[in-house]
Amino acid sequence: MFDTRVTNGITVFVAAAETGSFLKAASLVGLSRSGVGKSIARLEERLGFKLFDRTRRAVKLTVGGRRFLEQVRPLLEKLGEAASGSSDGSVRGRIRVCADAPLALHFLIPALPRLIKRHPKLKVDVFVKDRLENMLAEGFDVAVRFGEVAAKGLDQTDLFESRLLTCASPAYLEHHGEPADPAELSSAKHTCIRLMDPTTGRPHDWTVRNDAGETMMLEPDCNITVNDLPSMRSAIVAGVGVGHVIEIMGESDFAAGRLVEVCREWNSSTLPARIFTPQGSSHSLELRVFVDFVADLAVEREMRGKRRSDPPSPAITSSEKVERNAA
Repeated sequence: MFDTRVTNGITVFVAAAETGSFLKAASLVGLSRSGVGKSIARLEERLGFKLFDRTRRAVKLTVGGRRFLEQVRPLLEKLGEAASGSSDGSVRGRIRVCADAPLALHFLIPALPRLIKRHPKLKVDVFVKDRLENMLAEGFDVAVRFGEVAAKGLDQTDLFESRLLTCASPAYLEHHGEPADPAELSSAKHTCIRLMDPTTGRPHDWTVRNDAGETMMLEPDCNITVNDLPSMRSAIVAGVGVGHVIEIMGESDFAAGRLVEVCREWNSSTLPARIFTPQGSSHSLELRVFVDFVADLAVEREMRGKRRSDPPSPAITSSEKVERNAA
């Protein structure tokens, strides 16, 4: 008779191997830290060799442990895939998604009702985090983020690009005037908002480029510094000063006249939105469904043409927006 305790022990082993920690594995599998240790010890006894070298600070796979992980991981993925489907063909299970704030709030979460309508038995846990140090170690199945994720063992797929735009509110421009070029932002005439890099704790450089390839490094005297882009957007809309908004975050604000892009000939940068999944071709059914759904969302976004390179109201100038808001 098949011993189900072996399967349970393998699940605990894979969690510990992927996180590099009995404590983190415990939170994933619903055991105490000592429970994880006992489960691993029982599995080692059945196998007849050590899976981990244990120290006070960390656990590391032995050579035999690495070989065993390579053998059992595909089997667990197949078991999970079988458990994800039911006799009626529906997708069930739970996936843990990590997303940064711009993509969570303006791309992913608004579309989730469509996903759940298609797959009502699917559970999706969305965690909004500005930093992601190790997707697998933190227990996430997939990440949707701008830029890179510094972790080994991940595949990445580009979804779309979104520009980082320099903008201000109509009320601010009415009081301070619209800058004719980025160099004016370094003058005492303007108040600027700077973004702090959450990783380094230092302000981001303010560099802009035009279509001719010219680069301009700005040194504005920033009265306000924030550490995330949603806070930056709120400060700009409130009329605090000139700052940056990711295109996807500001689309409704630009359309409603709450934000005005300035120095349009100069772009700060273009950010790639990507989806990150565990390396390898064998993914659970629910993860494949989610990845395909997000990829379709990206295609829809491109087809709708909602890039700000095509302004929503090209006949209305920024000064006219200021006048309209004042009226």
